[in-house]
Amino acid sequence: MIGIFLATGLLLSQGLFARTYGWPSEGRAYGILHGSDGTYAVAGFLWVSGEYEFDFLLLKLSPSGELQWAKTIGGAYCDYAYSIDQTSDGGYVVGGWGESYSFPYDDFFLVKVSSGGDFQWARTFGGQYHDFGWSVIQTSDEGFAFVGETEISGSGYSDALILKLSSSGELQWAKTWGGAKSDRAYSVIQTPDGGFVVAGNTLSFGAGGVDALVLKLSSSGELQWAKTFGGSSEETARCIIPTSDGGFAVAGWTFSAGAGRCDVLVLKLAADGNLQWARTFGGVDDERGFSIVETSDGGYAVAGHTTSFGVGSYDFLILKLTSDGVLQWASTFGTSGEDHLTSIIQNPDTTYTMAGTLSSGDNFDPMVLMLNANGQYPGCVQTYPFVQGTPTLNTTSPPAGVVVCSPNFISSTPSIAAAEPGVVDQCSPMDVSEFDPDGYGVSCVSIPGGLLFISQGEADIRIYLPDGRLACSEKLRRGRNEIRLDGGVYFWMSGQYRGKGVIQ
Repeated sequence: MIGIFLATGLLLSQGLFARTYGWPSEGRAYGILHGSDGTYAVAGFLWVSGEYEFDFLLLKLSPSGELQWAKTIGGAYCDYAYSIDQTSDGGYVVGGWGESYSFPYDDFFLVKVSSGGDFQWARTFGGQYHDFGWSVIQTSDEGFAFVGETEISGSGYSDALILKLSSSGELQWAKTWGGAKSDRAYSVIQTPDGGFVVAGNTLSFGAGGVDALVLKLSSSGELQWAKTFGGSSEETARCIIPTSDGGFAVAGWTFSAGAGRCDVLVLKLAADGNLQWARTFGGVDDERGFSIVETSDGGYAVAGHTTSFGVGSYDFLILKLTSDGVLQWASTFGTSGEDHLTSIIQNPDTTYTMAGTLSSGDNFDPMVLMLNANGQYPGCVQTYPFVQGTPTLNTTSPPAGVVVCSPNFISSTPSIAAAEPGVVDQCSPMDVSEFDPDGYGVSCVSIPGGLLFISQGEADIRIYLPDGRLACSEKLRRGRNEIRLDGGVYFWMSGQYRGKGVIQ
């Protein structure tokens, strides 16, 4: 399947940007939300002091990506934020895990701040072993649901842990789900009936190896149904969202099916958890999906990373699918190092904003990237022909129930401090006037003995070897252009478009 990169004259309500917010020490971004006031809030963590001490990191950005404030929150040891949600009062709840109040073990760690980033309260939950919180949401009663994994049983294996909290962070109930081996919960949503749907993975049940897991719980935490989806190796459900038809969409990855070692896995489920369709997307190496959003046209956008395509060992990956899971376009962005994309949202004007981590030499910086509605940012992102597959997955309904548990509860008062990052435009910000509605587009796919270029107009192209030597200089005509080359890795540039081709 060939993806074609088309320039567009789409009118945008704001400019595109690609910015890092960095410090001399390591920082990472994981969650992003589009606030009710049009701003963005980003959660992650930052190395603040000591040999290895991380704190929660919160960034507040204007609609155009300008920094409004940055805060760190944490204790004497490591605290990592992975999830953020806006609360009904305009503030934020941030969830992850930390060891500042349970050293040397980790506990679920939850922090509530105001819209200005001022500390309001913090809670930790856990047992005498490791407990990792992955996803938090505010619920319809203005409380919270917080999910992750726990070793509270002491068996050495983990169970999925689901917490229901009051509006002030007090524990209302806690339930675990699992079997004899490791089971995890990575994502949670609330359903219209007041219950919850949780996604993760299980080693205790399923078809073999690790399987993707989806649980449906009532509002009081009773199990209503459980589904696993898998093959002979590993499948993980990393993010789940509700869909407009009353069902669910899941993004994650699979080692059992696809084009390469690991592919992005997208599942569409009915309201009862039954599988409606499954798709894989990838290349010869490793692709994973970490976030999914339903788009305004009824399709889906997925964010993750790729090692099969792009310019580095790991690059940002953004996929756009139809409502039936057919690939419409795939964009990548990255440096020569390891770049990981973990969260995506669609804005009201149909542009996309996403958060991840960009490598910078030996360091890592939080990054926020905005693309137009077609996944483009001329001169900034590339497009590649990812292979789409339709895997056959085994589905099971595990008999396991949920178990009431009583984690330790601590009301903590971490330190909060302002943090001043250096803000760097990784690509020049671009306004709508800079888009050329008559511009050409170029895409590339490897073929036996060469590269195939699809061009929307006449254009010059240069193809380079990895050491920078020019391998070929040609003029593309409109349509298909085959260029014969020896086997190897090549980098190409044609005007504002560029990419990498691998000839086997």
